[in-house]
Amino acid sequence: MESIYRKKYTVHVNDIDFKSQLKLSSLFVYLQDMATEHA
Repeated sequence: MESIYRKKYTVHVNDIDFKSQLKLSSLFVYLQDMATEHA
């Protein structure tokens, strides 16, 4: 079994702040989604 989980995501415009960086709240959503799928 591979110990690293990988998945590609499309980052949407509403996930980006005014400095063109990923919002922390959006990062948490992506991490929660990855944890759910990996479990």
